[in-house]
Amino acid sequence: MPVARSRILPPRVSVTPTPPDPSDPPAEGTIHLTRARLDTPPVPLARLEPLLAPDELARARRFRFEHLRQRHIVSWGLLRLILARVTGIAPEALRFTHNEKGKPRLADEGPSFNLSHSGPLLLVGWAREGRVGVDLEVERALSDLEALAERTFAPEESSALLALPPEDRVSAFFRIWTRKEAFVKAVGGGLTVPLKSFAVRLTPEEGNTLVRLDAEWTRHGDPDRSDWWVASPPDPMGDEEPLAMAVAWDRGPARIRWIDLEGEVSRSS
Repeated sequence: MPVARSRILPPRVSVTPTPPDPSDPPAEGTIHLTRARLDTPPVPLARLEPLLAPDELARARRFRFEHLRQRHIVSWGLLRLILARVTGIAPEALRFTHNEKGKPRLADEGPSFNLSHSGPLLLVGWAREGRVGVDLEVERALSDLEALAERTFAPEESSALLALPPEDRVSAFFRIWTRKEAFVKAVGGGLTVPLKSFAVRLTPEEGNTLVRLDAEWTRHGDPDRSDWWVASPPDPMGDEEPLAMAVAWDRGPARIRWIDLEGEVSRSS
């Protein structure tokens, strides 16, 4: 699923919502992804903060460190701008609710969405139908990587990881981790989902990597894996930081459509 690389242009984002573009290609069967840097946001913090709801601002104030407070505001402000463009609703007028496990969704009918951040990086994904989950992790050394894998991964996942040379295990660990996290976030089960109850393939980089769901998944309304799709899309931004990304969707194979905050698009086939 190669993706065309496009220049990420300096965005010209307004807090005034842009109505959905009727010239856009149909979004059915597509997961739309946007990436941004939280410490150098494309929209000034002073313009994003007024868009947030009181409860979102209250959560921001609970962060001990200022840079974490600002990252929270930027994450939710940019999410509101993205969804405003999709729905045609003013970003400050969007209302969110949460399921019983804490997954956010639009209070009114609208696209499924999910967001993930790791350090200074943000990933937002949305789709017009189905359930979508995304996860992003900046790769970093883990002193207890092998023990963590055996404790949290399914047996076939930890075996595949530990069969690799030690120098390859960090990247492999985060490939598995992001795929599992994206799936859990798409399901919306939160911490109630045992990570050993399903398995993803370490390879390939592209294409569906979900290989097993235990019978207990019937409790989530997912008796089999025939419609679930979990994959690691290529990153069109070419960041200096090594990172892993994954998307999950319950509607089968998806086309990935990267959109920067100006609306420039690069598509995967």
